Amino acid sequence: MKFENRIVEHTGRKRLTVVNQENDDNGAILALTVDVARAEGEVEKSGTPLNAITFNQMQTELIEQINLIKEKLEQQEGQLSYLCSRLYEADKLVVNWTQNPNQKEVNTIEIKTTEWLDVQINHWLEQNFTVSIKEHTASRIVLEIAETDILNQSDGVSFQVYPFYILLYPKNNHQICLATLQAQVTYTYLSEAPLD
Repeated sequence: MKFENRIVEHTGRKRLTVVNQENDDNGAILALTVDVARAEGEVEKSGTPLNAITFNQMQTELIEQINLIKEKLEQQEGQLSYLCSRLYEADKLVVNWTQNPNQKEVNTIEIKTTEWLDVQINHWLEQNFTVSIKEHTASRIVLEIAETDILNQSDGVSFQVYPFYILLYPKNNHQICLATLQAQVTYTYLSEAPLD
């Protein structure tokens, strides 16, 4: 909806018509009741009226535009995801460990790439396992995941999933994240007290 200004000969001029007048005992005016009407002279353009109809119409048009923008963004995100997925190939990013008090586990996961991609690890469970880059080339990224003494000697029941994230960026450009891959360590505990 396009809003237009009102253009008149005398902008803002009003005509007051007295409907009722109250006076005191001396004849001085105490109050006037008046009707107010426009007295703008010649109207060149009436402009857009500001009322519920025009505001509701504007709201409807805004919602339509927002939905259209959302749809376009979703299409672009889908296209970007597809293009980015052509840059890397990652199979199962899961490490499965069973607790062994006599031996700490060390595993690797691999991401194949079609060009050099910068990598960043988002990991907040360093007390349980470490994640480091073992190999980084234009064709592959190999990450090493190593169990810590704290996790190896901890008590637990059944199994626990510990997630971490691998962020991929274009070379020397960490402003654009091409992909955020979720990886995990699935840890199966021997018992509540693994050393007994």
